[in-house]
Amino acid sequence: MLLTVISAVVPLIAVIISYILGVTTQINKRTVEVLRMRYEKLYVPFMRDLIVAPAEWITPHEHSLAVRSKIYDLIMQNAEYLGAKSGLILPKYNQAFLNMLEFEDGNVTYKNAPGDYDSAFTELEDSLLIEAKTISRKLRYPDLSGTISAIRAQSTDKQRLDTKR
Repeated sequence: MLLTVISAVVPLIAVIISYILGVTTQINKRTVEVLRMRYEKLYVPFMRDLIVAPAEWITPHEHSLAVRSKIYDLIMQNAEYLGAKSGLILPKYNQAFLNMLEFEDGNVTYKNAPGDYDSAFTELEDSLLIEAKTISRKLRYPDLSGTISAIRAQSTDKQRLDTKR
């Protein structure tokens, strides 16, 4: 009797374990696909733009309208890929970008726009680099964001030393 019960239960347990492992594998596979899509559509192009025109060389508001618009379009067209923290910063960045347009159009009401834009852009940049680091680690990709952050920190430290002299 016990042998009959065991021989009926073992295949059932095997099926349940197989099902759980299959579901877990599919969930992990889908998670990796989504992370890869986020990384390739938003984070890599953003970091590529940072390498071309890093904020250490020029403050964000000093970039040409074309450069600022390119970054703005990239972020707004891929807003669904933003992480939690960068998503919270997005409205501030959007408003700062629009205020810069008003400022450049000669509207004196927006005299603080350059500083506000620099602040919002830097905050968003920091957030995106942290998120990119997390995603690259999960995907086992090289840490491009860490390299950019290290270069930026080194340049910022050098600027501080040059300013003190």
